[in-house]
Amino acid sequence: MNRALVFAVGVFISGCTYWARDSVSSGGSLCIGDVNFPDPNEQLELVADTPTTWTWVASGCMSGSCSRNPAATSSATVSNNVITVTTNATWEEARGMVVCTDDCRRLTSQFEMPALPPGNYRLKHDTREVTITVPSTSARCPMSQ
Repeated sequence: MNRALVFAVGVFISGCTYWARDSVSSGGSLCIGDVNFPDPNEQLELVADTPTTWTWVASGCMSGSCSRNPAATSSATVSNNVITVTTNATWEEARGMVVCTDDCRRLTSQFEMPALPPGNYRLKHDTREVTITVPSTSARCPMSQ
């Protein structure tokens, strides 16, 4: 018997559900502090010469019943008043004949922003860019989805 047909019959018999790997490395929100569902309009102080914890909140939601093995990483580097943030998230998502819960689980990753001396900085993440001033009052999420 054809191996592809045997595989297809096996998938059908097992309920036509399979796990597929998904990933994202762009978009989402960059927020000051440890946040899961931030109010992007909340105002916070950007303090000079002090390391700060930031959080990347990946775009979209994962279903609690149809997502597994979530992992996210993020980091920041500073060079010539340009802050470059690099992010990546991976997970497995159930596909096929499956009914998923409608909850919203967010993938987040924290990173340490190095101490920044007073000045203007270009905050870059994938193709997006904003200017932040240190010290200043800023929206909690100077870059939001």
